Amino acid sequence: MTDQWYYVHDSKRIGPLTARQLMERASAGQLKPTDMVWKEGMEKGIPAEKVKNLFPHARSGGDRAQSHPTDSAGTSPASTASWPSIAVSGAPSPVASPLTLSFSERVDSTSVELPPDLPAPAFYCTESWHAERIGALALYCSDGRWGEAFDEFCHRHLQIPRYDRLAVAGGPAWLGKEDAGSHLMQAARTQLDFLVRVHELEEIVLITHYGCAFYAERLHANPRECLPSQMEDVRTAAGRLRGWYAGLRIEGYLAMRTGQCLAFHKLDV
Repeated sequence: MTDQWYYVHDSKRIGPLTARQLMERASAGQLKPTDMVWKEGMEKGIPAEKVKNLFPHARSGGDRAQSHPTDSAGTSPASTASWPSIAVSGAPSPVASPLTLSFSERVDSTSVELPPDLPAPAFYCTESWHAERIGALALYCSDGRWGEAFDEFCHRHLQIPRYDRLAVAGGPAWLGKEDAGSHLMQAARTQLDFLVRVHELEEIVLITHYGCAFYAERLHANPRECLPSQMEDVRTAAGRLRGWYAGLRIEGYLAMRTGQCLAFHKLDV
């Protein structure tokens, strides 16, 4: 299924159309630069002239120069000053909810680019893209029941938003007491070498958690009996990381669960 596009021309709603059909309408003059267009998933319509590659001929001078004046960024103030509300039956309304940001506002507030023939987006994020890297990585178990707690701890206590994640069954166990030639350690080392070099890591946080099934299966022991081995693996992993990557800050933590209460304990690594 391709993206479904709509537009309003002479007060009539046209669509759904594929991106190719929309371009054909524009080329044939059936779609004007000032007509409002949107696609499924967008919450607000935009002037057709704001869709990249829809009127390529208009950007070479001629038609573009006869349209509205533009600012230094190429945005036409007259075309975006007032966008009419359009009620659409059977498609998302182009009118934005006061509690959400429209798709056009999430894309530099100026334009939407026609994509290749991909399935319609299933979801638009309210989160924005942040280009800067944090320089921190957390290595922890992939048990999804702990995921939100790990995030809260790293975000609120360690103050590392958008940290890199290396989530594997057993977490720091991959760098623990097994010999350096083990397949788990080699796999972890390959990933870490890349992340330290390309993502310019300055800090690695090791987290092991109470009740880890990886240790229960490996040691055939209950959660409390596994704790000494888990904490020793964190210490061993920290030592290995310092040997591999001089200058990195290494911290280790044990995530404990008592009933439904979760807590994080700093380990001496």
